Amino acid sequence: MTELRVGIDTRPGWTVLVVRGKILFDTHEPLSRALKEAMAGHQPKIVVDLHEVTVCDSSGLQLLVDAYRQVTAAGGAFRLARARSLVRRVLDITNLTTILVVHDSVDAAVSASPGSGSEREPGDRRPGGPSI
Repeated sequence: MTELRVGIDTRPGWTVLVVRGKILFDTHEPLSRALKEAMAGHQPKIVVDLHEVTVCDSSGLQLLVDAYRQVTAAGGAFRLARARSLVRRVLDITNLTTILVVHDSVDAAVSASPGSGSEREPGDRRPGGPSI
């Protein structure tokens, strides 16, 4: 089993989860726990920093989509940052980047205006966005 590590950082009003390793069906539990903890507050604001993630399988994608749904349902914001080429390609191919906006940096994710994509309600059918 490949180890997945999740560090927690903060920015004013935001929780930043810094993920390292492979997000796979048998390794994603540390990320799942960190997301649950970060979502515990009222209207959570979460950035998942993917810079040190080398691969993400379908269970990892489902984990991110589930977190997005829960955070947006609670009136919060959920954003991704710094996805490497392989992870970014998986997000693009699955069309998830129309919902889970990937920012070039954590600072860009935190400073992006509300409604920049990651605060859409599940099922929002804006042009170019899939219903999840």
